[in-house]
Amino acid sequence: MKRILTLAAFLLFTCPLLAQGSLSGDIFVRPEFRHGYSRQARPDEKPAAFVNQRTRIILDFKKEKITTKVSIQDARVWGQQMMRTQVPSLDLHEAWVNVAFTDSFAIKAGRQELVYDNMRFLAHNDWLPWANKHDALMLRFLTKAGELHLVSAFNQAGNPLFGTDYPLNHYKTLNFFWFKTQLSQNLGATFLGMADGYQDEFNGDLNLRATWHTFITAKFNKLSFGLNPAFQHGANPAGQDVAAWYLLAEAGLDFSQKLSSRLGFELFSGNDATNPDDKSRVFDVPYSGGHARLGFMDYFTLNIPAQTKGAGLFSPYLRNIFRLSPKSRLNADLHVFFLQNNYINENETIDKYLGTELDLTYNYSFNDMTQIVAGYSVMLGSPSMDIIKEGSHEEFAHWAYLTLRVRPKFL
Repeated sequence: MKRILTLAAFLLFTCPLLAQGSLSGDIFVRPEFRHGYSRQARPDEKPAAFVNQRTRIILDFKKEKITTKVSIQDARVWGQQMMRTQVPSLDLHEAWVNVAFTDSFAIKAGRQELVYDNMRFLAHNDWLPWANKHDALMLRFLTKAGELHLVSAFNQAGNPLFGTDYPLNHYKTLNFFWFKTQLSQNLGATFLGMADGYQDEFNGDLNLRATWHTFITAKFNKLSFGLNPAFQHGANPAGQDVAAWYLLAEAGLDFSQKLSSRLGFELFSGNDATNPDDKSRVFDVPYSGGHARLGFMDYFTLNIPAQTKGAGLFSPYLRNIFRLSPKSRLNADLHVFFLQNNYINENETIDKYLGTELDLTYNYSFNDMTQIVAGYSVMLGSPSMDIIKEGSHEEFAHWAYLTLRVRPKFL
């Protein structure tokens, strides 16, 4: 924190020299109560309580065809270090430069957030205190047909003299294209082709996995529709051949200015334990924003293959937004969880129904830079949830939080 304040003081004195720049902050404090968050509790486990805080100092600059952003953050749990001690904890969240060579072509390079479409495949995961970022190069093209992004990342753990060994549990390469086009006044589409590569921990080979998806949206007055099919092939990080698929379908309706609803489902293919083969059939989305998609209690948001024990997931949902006033709204979401494919436990195929989650979220905007969010969630698990996620469905699983978030503009 001391380093953040020192940096802020320095920038406060230097930024006035840069009329094209701005200095801002982003601070959130979030107390949480957990008893059944992420997995069900065991009978002997007590509830958890703690406070998360994230502090960011953000410097933006724009002049002519150059745009830059630097974001430094400190993410911590209150009390995680002893008093009268200083533990280095600053993290470079973003540091990129964007050069617009023409009105239709630009290059963006450096550490950056990659956020696309509904954040199912690429997201910044802002809910997490440390969030997601990538060290990448982006080429951006604007044409009459649409917008095209070409993105490439190559990771190393240091400055090697020879070779490109990468021992970290992270992708070594990430390359994708994203194209967005408007098919008609009411119909839009995006297309994504991604290849991520992980170094094999045993032989050092690069295990490459390809993901292809299209996201189609349609809007007709008060009705909206979304369709998102995807396919995955190649080799997963463990080197196993992959043949998996995914589907999202959604319909939305604005009943009035104060009430809107969305009904849909997500389906992640999985392995059939009653008919196994040598391929992995479970679809994975390691860079997505699962917290916003599959329930706020995060039972199935970080690692679909591991969190479903390879059986995949089918999740119908209903989302409702009640706009209580110009400054406040209430979200009420219902998620139902099933295994997509068969899973065997003690020589028996278990029931696919896992549980039902209810999320209630109240948002209040105190002013244009201050937001208060309160949430309460309940998971009603089944005996199958005990097998897939452990714990006991007889223990009441619930979770609550309160977030105060302020985004001040210093300069």
